[in-house]
Amino acid sequence: MAPGGPSDVVLVHSTGCAVDLHAVYREEPRLKRTWRGRSLVLPLVPLLPPGERAVELVVESAPFVAPGEWCGALARPLAALSAHPNRHDGTLTALLELSTEAGGTHRGRVAPVSYFCTRALESLLDGPHDLRAADQPQPGKLSAPRESVLACDIGVVVLLRTADGAVVAQRRSDRVDWRAGHLSVSASGSLEPGRDFSCPVVGLDGLLAGARRELAEELGVGGPTDPAREALELRSLGIWRELERGGKPELYSLAHTPLSFDEVCRLHRDAPDAAESVELRALDRADRAGLIGEVARGDGALGRPGGPFGPIDLALVASLLLAEMPAG
Repeated sequence: MAPGGPSDVVLVHSTGCAVDLHAVYREEPRLKRTWRGRSLVLPLVPLLPPGERAVELVVESAPFVAPGEWCGALARPLAALSAHPNRHDGTLTALLELSTEAGGTHRGRVAPVSYFCTRALESLLDGPHDLRAADQPQPGKLSAPRESVLACDIGVVVLLRTADGAVVAQRRSDRVDWRAGHLSVSASGSLEPGRDFSCPVVGLDGLLAGARRELAEELGVGGPTDPAREALELRSLGIWRELERGGKPELYSLAHTPLSFDEVCRLHRDAPDAAESVELRALDRADRAGLIGEVARGDGALGRPGGPFGPIDLALVASLLLAEMPAG
């Protein structure tokens, strides 16, 4: 807590959750950063620290499946996903375990998981089945990844900086599954086995390959038509478990391109997944400070319409704090 007392602490919430995440997971450490004397606390729990880390994740061949006791609860959302004409099942990467050894190496296990399985589980978080509460091993704590049916696919979140000092934000379209219409990060998605890695043991480079792919698919940056793709740089901002999504692990990353914002916009027009966003926005230093300030001055809730930025994605706030603000 900030020295000035409770009024100097802002608990940042998103509006898509039916429970008070800071109360439910009260014993977990959270992402904290200071902004102009205020301590901002976000509903993200650290799993892998930012920076270059020795990571070794063994890839298991057997797919992750939800425990049998959840079959009844999952039947309806799985049927709805399967019946939708524009939805296609695929294979993502489930994080089963990640821990730190005495020497500092982070070791764990991953396995393939069905896209439909992960989205069906998330749809039950705050529903009548009370999946969030049932997944709690003890009050106030997240289940460990190996024990949690909710710690499924590893997400990737990318914040892109351009040569002219802008951070690229996108307004998500109404057709995406999560936080439609929000001002969000430059690109995001999920780690995909086969496309992002094919080796028996995955390191940090393999995880960042998913971030690189999402940038190419959504913005065209780093893709085959990007003249500066070889100069694109990425670094890890850590893996964080998002409380609103039951502890889903997300790899946050920061990318640098020698392209200007206008050049990124030109690439975006022909990107394979350009339709996932309806607008690209260049956030300069004043914009970024204003966005964080808007969150700090409010009640900590995100996703509200109005204001100069409209609804704001939690991932964008977290990325800016991780990339630009000192630890608090």
